[in-house]
Amino acid sequence: MGVDLIYNQRGFTDNVTIMDNQGIPTGDKSKYKYDYISIPFKTGYNIGNTFYSFANIGLIPSLLVNAKLFSYKIEVDGKVIGSDVLDMTNEVTKFDLAGLFEIGGGYKFKNGYWLYSSIGYQQSFTTITNSEYFANSKIRLNGINLTVGLKYALTK
Repeated sequence: MGVDLIYNQRGFTDNVTIMDNQGIPTGDKSKYKYDYISIPFKTGYNIGNTFYSFANIGLIPSLLVNAKLFSYKIEVDGKVIGSDVLDMTNEVTKFDLAGLFEIGGGYKFKNGYWLYSSIGYQQSFTTITNSEYFANSKIRLNGINLTVGLKYALTK
């Protein structure tokens, strides 16, 4: 069993091509960035002694810290002709709950220290949308995590 504390950055990009008044195509590029404090609760199974492998499943409750929309006006040739940043923190749903599956391996040092690496997939059960933010959509966050770290075992 284990618990982590993670500053988690998530988001997506949206590209839109539109025609201006003269019929010339221009575009908008929007980047949505969401910052969370996440506390993954994991349980799993380890195989091996000095060198080991593991598999974990878990739940990740997360609280929104910051949400920003970066908007760029782009000409056909790719030149950025304008930009804007909007703080969306008050519109986005504040709580996210995701599931986690993780596999990895590592090396156990003496005195309870473990060097490890893992790859994991997380999928939100909740949506970041609400009646004020993308009201007619259901946006659920997902992602792949690559982790390299050092653990300390509290018990033997």
